[in-house]
Amino acid sequence: MPTYPGETETITYKRAKSKGRKQAILNQFQAEEVHHRLEECVCPDCDGDLKEIGTELKRRELVFIPAQLKRLDHIQHAYKCLTCSEKSD
Repeated sequence: MPTYPGETETITYKRAKSKGRKQAILNQFQAEEVHHRLEECVCPDCDGDLKEIGTELKRRELVFIPAQLKRLDHIQHAYKCLTCSEKSD
């Protein structure tokens, strides 16, 4: 069986990534903030008080909550006419 030299193909261009697409998707949803604070604001080295100097957004994530189920109890009310019930007695 004859062997052929492998052909290599070089790509001379790069595909342009769509910038901001993920951010646009995330911005559609209502935001709920989860704050992560230290339980004890004490310096581990000198036991001095720690003061908050700022905040930083670390990550964004989507949380999928599946459809919720609830039970509907359909209750039918019964009525009677007082006039008709007195006549039949």
